[in-house]
Amino acid sequence: MSYRCFRSMAALAAFGVAVWLAPAPAEGQALSPAVKAAPTGKAYTPPRTPDGVPDLQGVWTNNTVTPMQRPKDLAGKEFYTEAELADVQKRERERYAQDEADGLPPANHSGV
Repeated sequence: MSYRCFRSMAALAAFGVAVWLAPAPAEGQALSPAVKAAPTGKAYTPPRTPDGVPDLQGVWTNNTVTPMQRPKDLAGKEFYTEAELADVQKRERERYAQDEADGLPPANHSGV
């Protein structure tokens, strides 16, 4: 009889822990106070750090062949064709391979 009681108590404890931990992921996804306080009719204001600059914390990568500034020869063009994209990707692969061969870290060139 004591084993039955022990199993019941263990099952009840496991259920209690599961109920207690269930809301944890939802709490981590809550909106920040700045977003909650902003009325829907006004423009979005990004969160700011204590010194007043926009808060840009997060994961940022630069593993793209898209340049930060639009090259002059692409001023009126909205999209690459498949052939142009393949050519740009090939040039970037060659540039990265050359940088690795030279022992230099890849640089972010805008001459794409």
